[in-house]
Amino acid sequence: GNVVWNREYGSQRGLEGNGGFACGVATRGGVLLIGMHYKLWHEQPTRTGTALGSQLWITKLNKRGEVEWEKGIALDGSDLITPLLLQKENCARPIEEESGAVVFAISTATSAPLVRDGRRIVAGPEISYQDRRVVLVFKLDRKGRELARLRLADGNIPRLFAIKGGYVLIDNNLKKGARGVRETFINGDLKVSQQHALQSGGPYF
Repeated sequence: GNVVWNREYGSQRGLEGNGGFACGVATRGGVLLIGMHYKLWHEQPTRTGTALGSQLWITKLNKRGEVEWEKGIALDGSDLITPLLLQKENCARPIEEESGAVVFAISTATSAPLVRDGRRIVAGPEISYQDRRVVLVFKLDRKGRELARLRLADGNIPRLFAIKGGYVLIDNNLKKGARGVRETFINGDLKVSQQHALQSGGPYF
């Protein structure tokens, strides 16, 4: 019951900084924290304006709470991370392999960006959302390098489990006309081998 260590992680520097951690899991070598990070960049170099974007932010701690590595992961296309989306229920408990590689899944949304004053708003309170969610699965090696990723459309609240030869992901199937719970079998390279609807019409979890 004694406190072994107590540390604070993340920072806020103006509009740039850490947006908080959604979940953490104990590993053989320490703790893995999954959250998000805001970053400003020039959407169009010819303009003076900037846009506020977000990316996944992964922090690996050792058993003493010291940071071993930190990794920012940019998302593809119009997929978007915000504090409202990256909450504990949308973050599957990571799996650590014998090699030290880590596999984890998150649920996020596909965005419909707005344009204001000639600049594309890609994140922030003014973003508008399409009625679509996606599940993203990532595999990182023990140093935080990305080995593979998988994108599953029309899903949320993922749960990830290790099985022989890969993983199985259970999530809510949000595809129109097929709502319910689905089961996706994934190999070690994060390629889908099978996918089944376990039930339709709910209930969701």
